[in-house]
Amino acid sequence: MLAVAAAGSASAQKAATKAPGGFETKAKHAILMDADADLIFYEKDPDTLMPPASMSKLMTLALVFRELKAGRIKLEDQFKVTEHAWRTGGAPSGGSAMFAPLNSTVSVADLIQGAAVQSGNDACIILAEGISGSEDAFVKEMNKYAKEIGLTKSHFENSTGLPAEAQLFSIARQDHIDTVISDALARGQWVVCDRFLDSTRAYQGATGGVPAPVISALERLTLHGVMPNLTIVLDIPVEEGLARMARRRGAPDRFESQDIAQHERIRKAFLDIAEEEPGRCVVIDARKPEALVAEDVWEAVAERLSP
Repeated sequence: MLAVAAAGSASAQKAATKAPGGFETKAKHAILMDADADLIFYEKDPDTLMPPASMSKLMTLALVFRELKAGRIKLEDQFKVTEHAWRTGGAPSGGSAMFAPLNSTVSVADLIQGAAVQSGNDACIILAEGISGSEDAFVKEMNKYAKEIGLTKSHFENSTGLPAEAQLFSIARQDHIDTVISDALARGQWVVCDRFLDSTRAYQGATGGVPAPVISALERLTLHGVMPNLTIVLDIPVEEGLARMARRRGAPDRFESQDIAQHERIRKAFLDIAEEEPGRCVVIDARKPEALVAEDVWEAVAERLSP
C-alpha cells in the first residue's frame, strides 16, 4: 500500500458535524467519530494522504467480505499458500505473519482470522491470490472498490500494506536529506545528486502507474521542502543509452533490463518534467562527446546558479 486518505474523512461524511472541544494530539493525522450518530468528535488533516501500513488490510478484508456476501467464495473454501505469499508475507519475510506453511491449503475462515487478528501479510496475499488469481489483479479490484465506497483519494499497491517501491525510494531519499543534504546546505556547501525526486516521478509515477497525487503526497512527507535549484536532464536515444550502459556495466540491472517501449516511456516522462518545469530543468543532448556535454553542463550551472 502506498498511500491512503483517512477512511472516514470529513469529505466522505458530508452530513457529519464536528463536536466542540479543545482536544489536541501530536499525531499528524487523526479522526474520531461516532459513525452511527454521524458525528465527528475530532479531526486533524483527515484527508491528507499517508502511508497507512497494516490499516490497508481493512480494505483487503472489505473486499473479502464483499465476495463472501455475493456468494463467490465460502468460509470453508481452501486457498493454496503459494511461494509468493509465503516468501513475501510468511515466515521468511520477517514481518507479521500467520506462518502458513508453503504449498499447504488454508480455509478462508482461518485466513480472515490470520489477517484480522495476527495482521498476517501472508494471509492477505493468500486471500488475494485465491480470490483474483494474483495479488496484482486483486489490488486492481481493491482500488476500484475503494472508489465505489467513497475512498476517492486512496490508492493501494498491494494487499498487505507492506512498503511499495515508490515509498521505499522516497524513504531512502528522506534519509539522504536528513543525514547528508540538510547539513551540507546548512554549511553553505553545494550538493550534487545523480538522481532525486524526478526519478520517482518518472519510474514509479508516469510509467509505474502510481497516481500523481500519491507521488506529491510522498514528496510532501519526505522532502520537507528540499528541492533542487537546478536539474540537468542528459537526454539520449534509448538504444544508444542502453548500449553505453552495457559497455560500462555489463549485465543490466532490473530497471535497465526493461523493454525498449518502457524505456521510451521513461525518457518521455523525464522530458515532460523538464518541459513542465523549465525554471528548474535543463535538457542537454548527451549524444555529444563527453567534453562537449561537460561544457553544456557547466554553462547551465553558470547561467542558472551564478550570483
